[in-house]
Amino acid sequence: MAIIKPNNNTISAITALPSGMTSAPGLTTGSLVFINTQTVSGDVSSVNFDNLMSSTYDNYVIFFHKVGHDHAGNAVMRSQLGYGSTPTYLTGNNYKFTYIYHQAQSDGTDTINGAGVGGSTSYFQYGLTNRSSTSNGSIFLTGMNNTGSWQKGVRSDYFHHGQNANDFEHAYMSCVANDSNATTSIKFYFSSGNVSSGVFTLYGVKKS
Repeated sequence: MAIIKPNNNTISAITALPSGMTSAPGLTTGSLVFINTQTVSGDVSSVNFDNLMSSTYDNYVIFFHKVGHDHAGNAVMRSQLGYGSTPTYLTGNNYKFTYIYHQAQSDGTDTINGAGVGGSTSYFQYGLTNRSSTSNGSIFLTGMNNTGSWQKGVRSDYFHHGQNANDFEHAYMSCVANDSNATTSIKFYFSSGNVSSGVFTLYGVKKS
């Protein structure tokens, strides 16, 4: 059997290590570590990543793709953080958020605006409205192990296409959460109706 001598090109192409091997001299597998994927193919009230966040990572990235809802009117995607192994989700006034958005309609109307929550509310909100069949985007979660007041942060990029050919919206949200517990979980749901389709993927960001 021929032995192939590795070079810089072959080493840089390695994306995963063999089972049981967590590190090797000179080899890296990137900063994002896959944790879990949730695939929705029928109506569910929420998409939960329960007890999948820990002290291993302080920061996380979530990508969502082709997420749809079954509500005929407007419905906005929202999320809540949870703590403990059960978990317990924060449903009180634990969140503050702001966002800017660009909304284009089939009649040629373009709206660029922003909004925020002056007080506190019981959820993160992604975008302004959602009349689309599918949405895509990414969410960055920071300081999930912080236990001081208002020290957990969330930022998102959210894109969706409307029900008409030329309707679309893209929005950028920034949020802060108040919780004295380390975060272990996050769930996604819509303000009306169910999550009917889509793929959500959770990654941890290596500390070093």
